[in-house]
Formats: sequence, structure tokens, C-alpha cells
Amino acid sequence: MLKLSRITVQAYLRAGRMKGVKIGKRWHVTDKNLRDFLSGDTGRESG
Repeated sequence: MLKLSRITVQAYLRAGRMKGVKIGKRWHVTDKNLRDFLSGDTGRESG
């Protein structure tokens, strides 16, 4: 789907490039957060 490795996605989540919540040992990403990531909207201000 994303053509990214699991390790890359986890790194994006840890760095805040992709929004998600870690529950236990698993990351959970909402549909909205995934759509935002795919559209390039990471919620960060550019500057």
C-alpha cells in the first residue's frame, strides 16, 4: 500500500512525520492520519 518498509513507517511515527498512537508494542494510525500523510500534510508548519 505505502511501498515503505515496516521499519521506515515506525521511524516516521517515532519522528512525528506520520501521526499515530503506540498502544503496547503496536502502532495505531487512523484513516484520517494515513490520508493526511499520503497527501503530504504532516501537521507541521513549514518554515
